[in-house]
Amino acid sequence: MDELKQAIVPTYIQSLGLEGSLELWVPAHEDDSIIEVEAEEQNFDCESILKSELIAFDSGIFTRKTNLFPRCVHWNVFKNQTLVLTEVSLKNDSSCIPSFNIRIHFPSQILKNCVTFGFDDEKNELSLFVITSTRVLYSIKVKPEWFLSSNPTVDEGWCTCFRPPSFLTKTPSYSTAVNRFSLFVTFNSGGLLKLNTSFNSDEIQEEHYHDSRYMTSIRHYLTLQAFKDDYRPPNSIVSMTYNHRYHYLLTMSLDHKLKIWNALNGVLLETISFEPTSMQNSNALSYLSIDSCTQSYVSIYHPNETRGYFSLYRFELDPDDGSFVKLSPVTTKIAPPHLPDDEFLPWTLLKTNLVCLDTRDLHFSLSLAWKSNLHAVIQCAYVVPNVDNTARVSWKSTKKNGFIGFDKFSFDIPTSMSFGDVSEIWVNNLLNKKHISPESLQLALLCSQKVNPYTSKSKMESLRSTSLNELMKEITKMIIGSVPVQPEFGSSSFDYSAYRQTLYNEWERFAKLTLYLDSFGDEILNIEIDSNSKDTYVCYASKIGVLRQPVYIEYLDGNLISNMLQLPEMKAPALVSGYQLLDLGCSLVSCLPSATLMEIRFSLQELTKNPASYSVFDTLWIFFDKYIYPNVNPDHLKSLAESFASRDNPVGDIKFLLDYIRDFPENSVQFSSTPFFSLALSNTLIEVLEKLQTSLEALIFLLSIACSQQDVQLEQKVVGSDGIFLELLGKWKVVSFFITTFNLPLEQVDIDSSKVGDNTLQSNLGTISHLNTPFEVLTTLFCRENALSNQFSSIQTSIKSFTSRLLEDSSSNQMVSEAFEKLLLLKQYNVCSALLSWLGFDSICQYFKAITHLGSKEIQKSIYHFKHANLNFEKVDLSERPLLKAYLDTAKGYSLDSHLSSYYLHVSKLLSTEGAYVDALEFSLMADAVKGEDENLVSDIRIQMFLTSCASSKFDTAYSTLLSIKNKEEKNDALNKFIKQLAYKGKLYRLIDYSMPSLQDEVDTILEKKSFQMIDVRCQPCWYNILYSWRLKNQNYRDAAAIIYEKLLRLVSFDGFKKEQETEILESYLIVLNALKLLDREEAWMLVTDVSKLTNDKELRYFPQKLVTLDNVLVEYEAHLQNVARNVTSQFSSTAAIGF
Repeated sequence: MDELKQAIVPTYIQSLGLEGSLELWVPAHEDDSIIEVEAEEQNFDCESILKSELIAFDSGIFTRKTNLFPRCVHWNVFKNQTLVLTEVSLKNDSSCIPSFNIRIHFPSQILKNCVTFGFDDEKNELSLFVITSTRVLYSIKVKPEWFLSSNPTVDEGWCTCFRPPSFLTKTPSYSTAVNRFSLFVTFNSGGLLKLNTSFNSDEIQEEHYHDSRYMTSIRHYLTLQAFKDDYRPPNSIVSMTYNHRYHYLLTMSLDHKLKIWNALNGVLLETISFEPTSMQNSNALSYLSIDSCTQSYVSIYHPNETRGYFSLYRFELDPDDGSFVKLSPVTTKIAPPHLPDDEFLPWTLLKTNLVCLDTRDLHFSLSLAWKSNLHAVIQCAYVVPNVDNTARVSWKSTKKNGFIGFDKFSFDIPTSMSFGDVSEIWVNNLLNKKHISPESLQLALLCSQKVNPYTSKSKMESLRSTSLNELMKEITKMIIGSVPVQPEFGSSSFDYSAYRQTLYNEWERFAKLTLYLDSFGDEILNIEIDSNSKDTYVCYASKIGVLRQPVYIEYLDGNLISNMLQLPEMKAPALVSGYQLLDLGCSLVSCLPSATLMEIRFSLQELTKNPASYSVFDTLWIFFDKYIYPNVNPDHLKSLAESFASRDNPVGDIKFLLDYIRDFPENSVQFSSTPFFSLALSNTLIEVLEKLQTSLEALIFLLSIACSQQDVQLEQKVVGSDGIFLELLGKWKVVSFFITTFNLPLEQVDIDSSKVGDNTLQSNLGTISHLNTPFEVLTTLFCRENALSNQFSSIQTSIKSFTSRLLEDSSSNQMVSEAFEKLLLLKQYNVCSALLSWLGFDSICQYFKAITHLGSKEIQKSIYHFKHANLNFEKVDLSERPLLKAYLDTAKGYSLDSHLSSYYLHVSKLLSTEGAYVDALEFSLMADAVKGEDENLVSDIRIQMFLTSCASSKFDTAYSTLLSIKNKEEKNDALNKFIKQLAYKGKLYRLIDYSMPSLQDEVDTILEKKSFQMIDVRCQPCWYNILYSWRLKNQNYRDAAAIIYEKLLRLVSFDGFKKEQETEILESYLIVLNALKLLDREEAWMLVTDVSKLTNDKELRYFPQKLVTLDNVLVEYEAHLQNVARNVTSQFSSTAAIGF
């Protein structure tokens, strides 16, 4: 039986890519707020918090087959009286992307199997019906905006509570919704009830079905059996399901009777009695399951002393009026296969799901969830009915223990390993297991810190807002701090070897504690099939799983390879031999210590960057002598070499295997991602890539063994192994690069979608904003690129497409650089800094390195790589590089012989945006040195030279560049910037040193405008003084005197005039007089503003002028001087009088 795999996502806010939670508290109904927690459960230690607040005891998935939102809602019920709703659609039917989950708090405990959703095919709004242990029914209107906004609108009547009369005497056991206003309820003591609610009032109507009236319930207690605690009457319902298409209700009772009701009028349509079986005396939901796709078929479970069997029935309808006729059998007695250890473990059927895959060529998918304590197995049957009510059935199943054990965590610690490496490896091992809930890590941290049980609950609340990487930093800090460094016995030096071992032991203890706490969340609670995507959801106590088929590279687990070899396409001998060689290589990898394997991977990474100067065969020989031979038993090596030599064409077999794994039709992937789909895909894809990485390493190791043996027969078999080794090395590089991105955290940066040149990236920014790691982002983008828009692809198909692209024949450096470029477009510079070692040394990679260092503010490193990257688009194909789109658009506007100059200009502009103006000036000068004769390029270079020299305070260079600008408008604009930059740098006085040929009038105009725009002429820089100096230098004495006179008038008219300014006024008069005396007596006059004629007219286009001569200024000066003298004399007189 083939094995099924799962994509696991923890139900944690950050693991689901959500921003937060919407907290709602429902109102209490009378005594519904009674606390029902037992005394022994009131201690708040870490384990009790885990079981009450983090581990659900009931869970499920609500789906509907429409394009409405929300369409697929995962719900969890916790013992702390909280119900959590999360939108987890795999298919993006609308533009809505959920950002929040909903936490609804109830005043009492929620009953198991008493959460159900009512919906309408025309409205987004849902109705949530919840029954609590105090027998109160809550009807909640769930609005779509609750999943989208941090501050949504919550109407006053969002929740209505009822206590139906029947609830006073009987305890509900199960409920299922009919629509947004009605639901069916069953009771432990027997009976079936339909409740009709109304959102406009608190009234509720009861419709009794079956024998559910009050007197019937009294009659049940007249038997002696009724006094037993576990007694249930024979007519009590143990399974119930509702057909939303035909409005039929199907019930199965303990007396082995299946009843079909018309939910619209309450009429019993048919009763079918089955043979007596060992039916459980409990509310088992697994007996009935209606086809979620067509609603035309139903599966019925018949339990017996072994595993039971299943039957499929069809709803027969009258062709004239569409009324119900009967249930007709499609196929009977579908017996599930053996379960693991079923001789010792009591397996119970938890849930059944049926979906019709094709109505023409009729076939079904039947999913079964079996449970035994914490163990769980999911079986899926592909059923093709025959005419005689038999069927052809093929089964697939998950493993009994689907989650990874502790043995995958441990590793050896050689003496050469540093302390930091020990902690780093443990952190990576914990982060690599994405199915481990972060809440388990949080609780393990609290337990390790020995936090007071009464404060651990509040600490848990604070840890929930902590990111996963911050949490791992706290854990690392705690563990390292708990291990002291002890001195060696009889020596003053420290025993670092013992410290390293103790540190390893502490990490091991913490990992075991984490796995123990996390194991509580591995309990399976429900399964559900999405009728749209046909995907099967698996609901665990703290996780969500999605079933998938294994890909080819995963057929090395257990007996999967033997099952795969039976497939029709596996009849090729070369393919069989290739898989067998891969199996031999994997056995070799398992012999290597983990520390050696890490060293080997580092060596392989170096080989991908720097190809050896000697032959490939010598490289393989050295590789074997250094890593393989010292760590593997010689007998095992000999057997591997003999097995390799026994093949007719082992190198060809390996090539055939790679082609088979890679063979996936291009453009066949249909994809419309949601954040949950991307998270589930990445969490399972990392496991596939790790297996692929191990497989590629296994083949490389096998080649190194074969090429290093002194055997004539082997020498003939390894012909061509140099090419296959380089191919394997390139594919290993790409796979290892993506694995490296898995544990790196994403930075929170604002991305302007209009400036992103990548169309795929631009259309998926909404999804990307909800992802947590670069690996999730890259897998989403690469799967999306070859997709058809608005279509859906399964996780299995996406994995095949992605791995096929990793293994395609194109250069490995190209895919690594493409992935690196996407991260740069998202401004993930810290992530890119951690991945720089994977880039090559070609021009594009050098450029990407430079951009990474530039974004990380490492200017000198970026300059080094900019100088080694010459982006000549005639020699390098840059057309498919979104990061270089701006450069290409600019460079193609210049002549073809100016690539280097345009590149230097581009780099200069990049450096300017980061404030590295001195280095930007250097590149603009380099661009000017090789500029050629393109006039547009020359103009752009000079403008850039001018801007960078101004910004870097190289004003002499800026001045010479200013004069070389030919365009008049650009020249005037540059002049304005030049003067402004001089003022900004406090070096406006240097303007006088520049003669400004052909620009003197423009400078005068700019300075005059700046002067008149001054609000307070006492401020610095004083543009009046600068303009006076400029005019005086150019021998414009009259205008020089006029501008100082204007300043003088503003000083005198200033409201805040003080006596301390008298000196400045007198000096201004003297400056004006000296300037006018430089003119002939007849020419000693000037035109200034006539302040007396100024008005408040806003339409005044010019200031009124008046003529002022040298004599006028002299008179004003003498009058002002006399006024100053009188004031001084008056002050002396006052002082003398006071002294006397």
